[in-house]
Amino acid sequence: MKKTFPLKSLLVSMAVASSAAFSVAPATAQAEVTGNISATSNYMWRGLTQSDNQAAIQGGIDYANDSGFYLGTWSSTVTFGGTSTYELDGYLGFSGETSGVEYDLGYVYYAYPLDDNANFSEVYGSIGMSGFTLGGAVSASEDWDDSETGDVYAYGSYGFDISENASMSILVGNQSYAEDGADSFTHGQISLSMEDFTFAVDQIFDDEIDQNEGDPVVSVMYSKSFGL
Repeated sequence: MKKTFPLKSLLVSMAVASSAAFSVAPATAQAEVTGNISATSNYMWRGLTQSDNQAAIQGGIDYANDSGFYLGTWSSTVTFGGTSTYELDGYLGFSGETSGVEYDLGYVYYAYPLDDNANFSEVYGSIGMSGFTLGGAVSASEDWDDSETGDVYAYGSYGFDISENASMSILVGNQSYAEDGADSFTHGQISLSMEDFTFAVDQIFDDEIDQNEGDPVVSVMYSKSFGL
C-alpha cells in the first residue's frame, strides 16, 4: 500500500522531531515559531485526492532558525475509505541560499494514527534558481512492507509573480515504485495564489491511475499563517 491509497497518495505540498534536534542550530541564531491553518475543497497530494474529493481541514506549527535548520508538524483530515481519518506529519531539514541558488534537504514522516500499517517516511531535497526548482523524494521506510523501500518521486516546477498580490506556479512530477508490478505515473499542477487563497488544477497523465477518469481536478484553498 502506498500513499496513493488504496493505490493511495511544500509546501512539504511544499509542504514538508525531537527536542534534541534543536542542538543542530547555533545558540546565537534567531529562532521563529509560526503556525498555519487552512481549509481546502480537496486535499490533493501528487495529483491524487487524499479526501475522496471532499473538503479537508489542515494546520501545522513550524520552527525555523537563522542557521537554516527547521522542523515542524502538520496535520490534515483524510478520507481513504478505511480506518484513517487524519494524517499527522513530522519533518525536519536544512534550507538556505548561496550565490542565488536555493536548496532544501530534509526528512518527513507521514503518520496515520488510526492505521499504523499506512505510516511511511521520505528523505527529500530540492534546488532552485530564478523561479525554477528541481526536487525529489525517496522513501526511507514503509510500515506495510519493510523490505521494499526506494520509491522515488521527482518533480520540476516554475513559479512567477503576476502582480504584487498574485503569483502562479506550474509543476510536473513523476512517482515511481520499487515494487514489481506497481505502476508509476506522471501528474501536473497549475496553481494561482492571491493573498490568502490558492486555486489549483491537478491532472494525472495515466488513465489507469487517474481517480477522476481523465478529468482535471479543480480545488481552492484558504490559508492563514501567524506568529506564535
